[in-house]
Amino acid sequence: MAATRVYPEDILARHRPEPEEPDPERAFEPVEFPRKKAEDAPLPPPGVPGLTDPGANGEPEARPRPTVRYLGDTPIVLPLRFPVEIDGQEIRSLTVNPPALWDIQDWVAGRLKTNFQLMARMVGLSPEALGALRWPDIEQLANIVTAMLPEKLRAAIEAALREAVD
Repeated sequence: MAATRVYPEDILARHRPEPEEPDPERAFEPVEFPRKKAEDAPLPPPGVPGLTDPGANGEPEARPRPTVRYLGDTPIVLPLRFPVEIDGQEIRSLTVNPPALWDIQDWVAGRLKTNFQLMARMVGLSPEALGALRWPDIEQLANIVTAMLPEKLRAAIEAALREAVD
């Protein structure tokens, strides 16, 4: 007799209501959670990584983002016309991945100050290393990155570029 496997997700899915349809107008807006007073906030359990003692205002510091490895994605590989060696690492091509939601939220919230920083995240290099590339490679990369961005973000970048020219 074959055994049937039941996973917790299968059981929990039966008891959860259907999620609401996402609102495309608000999908990329950063979310602000209501702040609690220091005396109302529960103490974190001991040994939880990412939490520290409350700061001067009584709120815990933000948790770092988890280490993520995407499985089965198909990035775009851009061969460089001008390969480069940066800090002893030879770079002949860049792997360009679509932005994660938190990348978009960071850009919208101003935590990423420039489009260049967003582009650096999408290729997995530091902005300083990305700055070492020759202009023809950066121009190709910028075209690929722009095509991967949500329409509203592309429109905002284009508007900013138009303002800079005027």
